[in-house]
Amino acid sequence: MSYKKTPKRILISRTDNLGDVILTLPMLGVLKNHFPQAELTFLGKKYTQPILKQCQHVDQIFLWEESQHLSAQVWQQNFDTILHVFPHPAIAQLAKQANIPCRIGSAHRAFHWWTCTDKLFFSRKKSELHEAQLNLKLLAPLGITKVYSLRELISFSGWKKEKKELPIPLSSKKNIVFHPKSKGSAIEWPLKRYYEVAQQLPSQEFQIYLTGTKAEQELMEQEGTHLMNLPHVTSVAGKLTLSELIHLIHQVDGLVACSTGPLHIAAVAGIHTLGLYPPVRPMHPTRWAPLGEKAIYLMKGEETWNPKQLRAIDDIHVHEVLTHIQQWNIKK
Repeated sequence: MSYKKTPKRILISRTDNLGDVILTLPMLGVLKNHFPQAELTFLGKKYTQPILKQCQHVDQIFLWEESQHLSAQVWQQNFDTILHVFPHPAIAQLAKQANIPCRIGSAHRAFHWWTCTDKLFFSRKKSELHEAQLNLKLLAPLGITKVYSLRELISFSGWKKEKKELPIPLSSKKNIVFHPKSKGSAIEWPLKRYYEVAQQLPSQEFQIYLTGTKAEQELMEQEGTHLMNLPHVTSVAGKLTLSELIHLIHQVDGLVACSTGPLHIAAVAGIHTLGLYPPVRPMHPTRWAPLGEKAIYLMKGEETWNPKQLRAIDDIHVHEVLTHIQQWNIKK
């Protein structure tokens, strides 16, 4: 490491999406464990700010939409270390211009060769490690080289499970969220399968809430599976802010989704979580499984690089999903 002092003001830069940010939170817990006096600032997108507010390890939030306009002097005064968890050329250049003493990034990004002081050689795409474990590779220049188990990393997330008033009242039944869509970021289990699961869950015992964006609500209507017409299904898609969605997830009993942000929110919040995955690398569960005490996943087939197997997710049987939901220990 080119900067020999104990880091005191660390900037963690990850300006991508919800699930990616959530799987970076254990890194902050590990940093706090090693450097308890350090101030941790997370540089993220405005969209992910509600996620960052739920993490007790985040001392300060910088929003990229705002901080990109700050002077190099401000950056230099605020930080002695930056971790480029999600490589971003403009952020790397700003950090160099600010002369932040320790600038850590992947050696697999060409722009890091002239903007970073410490460059790490490891491949995310071909690794057998989970995303949360891969993030910790960047801590080696700070003297942190332990490979933490996924069980250990669950305890480092620092998630605050707050319960706030919701814009919709929850039922007195077992409340389950189905989040069928992913804004195109993941391979999705067919909507008709969610319908078949919902049909077979007793309406007197279960209440199902459909979540998603307004556009996804329209897509679900167009696909015409009549899922939203079932008496024990309520669609709140397009009706909740991200903060409201987080607090809905805090208060329901379980969630079923593909590999998308709400799946990871449910896992880190500690509720029953069932993820549905294709076997194709690098989107396979070995890399992207939800991390939580009550989080599990289903996948069909052996992990492969063959993109023709993307629709192997369709082979996850309705009975398997039903069985897992019915086995959840939910007391009402």
